Amino acid sequence: MPDDLQNNDTLEEGLRRAGVFHPDDLQANRAGELSAAQKRWLTFEIAGWLSLAGVEMGIVVASWIFYFQHPFGSLFQISLFWGILLTIFAGMCIQEALPILGELRDGQVEAVSGTLSKHVTVVSSRAGSGAIFSIEIHNRSFGIHATTYDAIIDHQSYRLFYTPRNHTLVNIEPLFISDENRGSALASLQQKTRG
Repeated sequence: MPDDLQNNDTLEEGLRRAGVFHPDDLQANRAGELSAAQKRWLTFEIAGWLSLAGVEMGIVVASWIFYFQHPFGSLFQISLFWGILLTIFAGMCIQEALPILGELRDGQVEAVSGTLSKHVTVVSSRAGSGAIFSIEIHNRSFGIHATTYDAIIDHQSYRLFYTPRNHTLVNIEPLFISDENRGSALASLQQKTRG
């Protein structure tokens, strides 16, 4: 039994270093709520999207002011083109921020527990190739960062806490490592520790 606790502690530490396991937030998450720290994180995310939209609209306004102060025929088409393009980009930023604002206002999280499967999808294009990392529990799939992918052990039990609308992962809690998977989990952790 002490080995099991040590294995889970090692797993928790790996997830904590990857920035996806937040033990201080677990009490609020288990109650179905966002913690104060998670609300701050979502607020910063909203502020980032709205700031980007503000900068884009500021450029649009500045270009129109410049055009009206120096009216040249060719500048009108350039100002119009960039004005439309940046307005579309600003709208997309606002569109990204609004659902997060709804999540923040609701302050709720949902959870799913079970055996987790890791997936990598390789995407190729003319610019090169890349990988999309995801995890799945009970037919619910979540996109994750490569660091998180490395910290998670495939076919282990986890509880994922996520926002209901966007399915944004806010916490990943490792559950007890089963006997049949303990050997492969330890080997994987030791390999990651060495590498």
